[in-house]
Amino acid sequence: MLEQTGLAQPRPDETLDRFARLAATLLGVPVSYVSIVAEDRQVLPGMSDSCAAEDEPRSQPLPRSICKFSVATGEELVIEDISVDPLVRTNAELRAQGLRSYAGWPLITAEGHVLGNLCVLDRQPRQWSDEDLDALRDLGALVLQELERRITAANLQRLRTGVEQLLERLDTTGPLVRSLTQLADETGDPRAQRGSSVLKSHLNEVLRATAAVREQLTFSPSPSSRRSVDIGDVVVRVVEGAKAVTDAFLTLHRDPGPMLLDCDPASLEQAISHLVVTLVHHSRGKAAVNVRLRVVDDAPPLAVLEVNAPSARVPGDELGRLAERLDATDKADAAEEEHPAVSITTTPRSSRASSGSVRASSSAATGVRLTAWWTLTGR
Repeated sequence: MLEQTGLAQPRPDETLDRFARLAATLLGVPVSYVSIVAEDRQVLPGMSDSCAAEDEPRSQPLPRSICKFSVATGEELVIEDISVDPLVRTNAELRAQGLRSYAGWPLITAEGHVLGNLCVLDRQPRQWSDEDLDALRDLGALVLQELERRITAANLQRLRTGVEQLLERLDTTGPLVRSLTQLADETGDPRAQRGSSVLKSHLNEVLRATAAVREQLTFSPSPSSRRSVDIGDVVVRVVEGAKAVTDAFLTLHRDPGPMLLDCDPASLEQAISHLVVTLVHHSRGKAAVNVRLRVVDDAPPLAVLEVNAPSARVPGDELGRLAERLDATDKADAAEEEHPAVSITTTPRSSRASSGSVRASSSAATGVRLTAWWTLTGR
């Protein structure tokens, strides 16, 4: 999507540099970025002055990125002390730069694509205030408007090119249609049949060109596009990805065989990523997350996800958000208003949350425990 805008290229962007400088000034930090996260790297088209003065590269390998966590989950990420947070404390690059705290806001388009982050970093541990985070969100909304404007302009140009090609084809086909029709009406000559065959061939070309225009009009997939997905593959991908970039101890046990769900694949992967990232982020000491995915052969059969993070403590509101997102992954948009409201119960020692087919709890004694289940298809 971003290739047509040039934002995926590792070079400075004057407008996004201004946004990064403004974020650094408003929040009183030395470092701020507008990041674009691709499959294998992070591009930084926007940088605050201090970063640019230090010749910070505009492209970085993905393992160096903090922003990748927000892109994976579609959620903001706030880290008060990088040196102790299980998500990033092993990131040698951050330590070398003397960076100690981070706040990032994901740039999510109206179609549900997470393009990257607007983020700020400080060189000392910092408890980010509500005012800090409100300012970051407001600036993030402005950055997103600029990115969407560019994406729209690029796709309008693609659409214009497609329409021009279609009109050229119609200009050559129109006179041929008229002449062959006249020939058929006036002479009844067998050549009319051959002309009709040529006409059909040209009409097929017109239809193909029209289909190309329709493809241009639908340049981005709908975030609610549903298809059959193997939840086992998704969970393995998320857990292995977390193992690769954190020092958390993650285990996964899954039943063999396919576990197919009818769902929105992007929403499913983001929700499970959000769960794993949140549990690691809120762990104390050595982060440990144990994941089990099994099949229960009921009628209908179910995929059951059981997660235990004994060292994690998640606040009630965040626990409710986890439950709500997981529950919504296999719900059709049309039935959205019928979703049961998330229920959150909080006491001084524990929190509980439930939403539809998800149950979660957090306490000092047991850590976080979560169970979610989905109806399987094709089993």
